Amino acid sequence: MKIKLARFEEFVDHLYPSEVVYISDNNQFSDPQLFHILDKVKRRVNQVESKVEFDQTIDARKYSKLIKYFKQKLEKIDVDQYYTWINTFNYQVTIDVIPPEEQTKVLTEIRHFDPKGYHSDVFFQSMEAYKKYLIIRGRLKDLHVIKDFLQKYRIVYDINRSTMLHVETLTERIVLDHQHRKKTSVTPEEISEMLSTFRNENLSRKTRYAALLAYLMYHINNQEVSKLVEPIEELEQAIFRGEFYSPRLLANFYANKLLVLDKLGAYQKAAFCGFQSIKHHTQDFLYYLNNYTTVLIHLNEYKKALSQMKEAFEVFKKSRNLNNRMVFITNYCRCLNEAEQYNNTVRLMRNYLEEFKTRTFEHRWNYFFRTYLYALIMNGQNSLALRINRKYGLVEREKNMLHIPPYIHLLITSAEFSELKIGKPEFESRLTYFDNQLKTTSREDFNSWLSETRRKI
Repeated sequence: MKIKLARFEEFVDHLYPSEVVYISDNNQFSDPQLFHILDKVKRRVNQVESKVEFDQTIDARKYSKLIKYFKQKLEKIDVDQYYTWINTFNYQVTIDVIPPEEQTKVLTEIRHFDPKGYHSDVFFQSMEAYKKYLIIRGRLKDLHVIKDFLQKYRIVYDINRSTMLHVETLTERIVLDHQHRKKTSVTPEEISEMLSTFRNENLSRKTRYAALLAYLMYHINNQEVSKLVEPIEELEQAIFRGEFYSPRLLANFYANKLLVLDKLGAYQKAAFCGFQSIKHHTQDFLYYLNNYTTVLIHLNEYKKALSQMKEAFEVFKKSRNLNNRMVFITNYCRCLNEAEQYNNTVRLMRNYLEEFKTRTFEHRWNYFFRTYLYALIMNGQNSLALRINRKYGLVEREKNMLHIPPYIHLLITSAEFSELKIGKPEFESRLTYFDNQLKTTSREDFNSWLSETRRKI
């Protein structure tokens, strides 16, 4: 029986908490044992570390029935499955091969069409293409239905489309301002409009979701996360009701919730959301994983973070996003440092630096080099650490970074003292300077490194 339950356990371990809530609130069960299993499912999904066990005395067919029920129920509300169906229909229209059952399904969809649906705009566009198909073939009865549909929802479509274009334009401004480190060109009124757009239930859910992402991005960039708690809660409640549903969207939701919770200092809850965000493999998987492992590192759960990254190492090697690659390799090597595997860190970071050279400075360079230099120093390679500093001017570069402690300056000071490049008076003078830096930072790693360096006296 245990072997038979393994399939069910594997299925449950890939479920999102919000999927379980939706099924719990929307089922027609009458069997007490199914409710018992569902309760265990809810506990297992929400208590990741406890590994709740399932009752082996219950008929295995009931576990199979529950798997089937979950899949069927969730497939009906999956916006990505709906999108795939529409695209398949568009392809069939293009090549003039539309099965009769698909044409019947389209007419049924028209009768039940919801302009608030996530991909309502895509369906509307597909009907415009289908109209041309029907005209050419003189299918007047079906053509009349399609033309009535297009006329009925034309204004709604146009409003939704223009709103989406506005959201996309504003999002681009937010992204560019942040990337170029410019003072934001977005006004408070424009950002407030994004929240109003998300709350406007007359628009498609795709437009509303895009508006909320713009709102989230702006406030996260500007360190104003307290304003995001209520909108995130509103979105989660909507997801519980079956809106905004697909595994891809849930991964994105939990990834965004992690960012908010992390900024609020709720690290355990953020880690829970991070674990949820990597259950489904998306194009943003490595970005989500990086945020998750960063939280785990903050919680000193280095072994767990390293285990997660080892499983995803092939994804890292295939990624073309240098920012994601940089954060991944640095988080990975930071965990190796904690495990005192300094040789591995030196090898990996040397190879990365040789491959990308000065492009290493495009993203999170300080985090990369301080992790690398620390491994070199702990490995007794102080002279190499000093050569790297001279080659890239790391201490000078760091002086322009006013928002973080002087990690690299501290590490280079340690290496210089060990290599007899500076005497004890200069060393102690710099330690006093670094002590003063502690008054303006709460970085535990900087404090720890300073204590290690002081012990050299």
